[in-house]
Amino acid sequence: MSWSHPDISMEELVDRIKGFVDILVLASGYQSSGLPAIWDVDNIKKAVRWGLFFEDVFKSLRLYSNYVESVKELDAALFNLTSDPIFPLGLAHLSSATLSNARRFVLEHLLQAHPIKDEHLISFLRAVVEMDIDELSEAHNDCPKVYIDRLTLQMDSLELAAAGKGLTKADKTSMPEDDPNASKCFKQIDQNLFTNLIFNDETRGCIGADASFFVIQEILKRQAVMSRMSSIEKGLNSLSEIITRNTVGSENIRFEWKSVDGASSDGDQILMELEQFSQWRSRCLSYLLDKRTIKLHSGAELIFQAPKEQWIQIFEGLKSSKDPDNFLEITEILLLGLISSKWNYVIQNLISLPCDFLSILKKLSDLRELLQRNTPFLFSDKENGILQYLSSLLRSHPRKLWKLPSVLVAAAIPSWSVLFKTHLSDVENHYNESYHAARCHGCDRHGSKHQYCQVTDMIQSLYIFHIHFSPARD
Repeated sequence: MSWSHPDISMEELVDRIKGFVDILVLASGYQSSGLPAIWDVDNIKKAVRWGLFFEDVFKSLRLYSNYVESVKELDAALFNLTSDPIFPLGLAHLSSATLSNARRFVLEHLLQAHPIKDEHLISFLRAVVEMDIDELSEAHNDCPKVYIDRLTLQMDSLELAAAGKGLTKADKTSMPEDDPNASKCFKQIDQNLFTNLIFNDETRGCIGADASFFVIQEILKRQAVMSRMSSIEKGLNSLSEIITRNTVGSENIRFEWKSVDGASSDGDQILMELEQFSQWRSRCLSYLLDKRTIKLHSGAELIFQAPKEQWIQIFEGLKSSKDPDNFLEITEILLLGLISSKWNYVIQNLISLPCDFLSILKKLSDLRELLQRNTPFLFSDKENGILQYLSSLLRSHPRKLWKLPSVLVAAAIPSWSVLFKTHLSDVENHYNESYHAARCHGCDRHGSKHQYCQVTDMIQSLYIFHIHFSPARD
């Protein structure tokens, strides 16, 4: 055994690390139940002291000749710990290198992983400033003045670092739009320090005892990332509008001659069907390209990278909440998890999809036939796990699917599944029976003529994704 620290054994240190992991999980902003974790000034200080404890362990360990062997033994123990299926996936990279800078690691989690609200940010900044001043008070009588002078010099070093890299006004990366609510320093970091300073490992590593300077860099880093995300979102919204406008316009041009004086009734019918199709496709693309959907899709990809037992535990905790929106959001995330592997395929094919001019009755008939000849499609273990949980979740609430966009429901649920058969049966009932009227404002009450309604939307989506499109994947 190579471990050489005289004051703490390897077993004791690993136990402390397990407790540290629990703190880091809470630092992400949520408890294991899914409920928010509240961090006040005292608890933030306690969490940072945990980080200082591990840093002190490594500082003292460096005094011994077999430091390298001790670190290797600790890394082997950490590898066994992080390889456990129930270990938090987001902390799987935990190592001796992480623990030797554990204070910074805690601060990053509290600032970058935690949802920033005014109360949390105020508590966080107050705790950091108080800790820095307390540390300076050990060596200086006028510690508040020393603190301000020191922080001022460090802030000046940001300018020096930028100048040292030869940045000029012309070299600065300009943003498309400036946030009027952003402070001057936030705007500057947006423009010229995003790549040149914030991700400079040497600068980030030299924080010494001054956590405040490190936190300033992390805040500026976060602001720069958010600004770029905002630019991407604006670009995505513009792209969505362009795609929707162009697809609708190009289809209308093909039949423009039908709407001139003396147009035939067939031409009018074609234009009406084309308008319905274009509106349906626009709704589909608007949902898929919406920034909320993009965020949920990204979150779903991350969630389902974890072992099944972990994400089920999270969803079960959310299900127990009295908030009725939780059930729908869980369902939406599960459906996005199923669609994840063919996300690009779905969007690309919707953009180029032509209008088929088939009647809704014909499409419904083809969907019924599909059930007779359908064979199971090969799913990954991850997708099978998601589908099983989704099916059990909806077993007693199948009509919750009507509250979600038809494009998501149709693209995600495989046609060979029991869930698809149940949903298609429900769709048929809404199409044929009298109680469909609640979803079909303005439609014929006997179900013989549906237009501009939720039922036609659902049938159209099911037909497109299970009959018109092939089961190809990206």
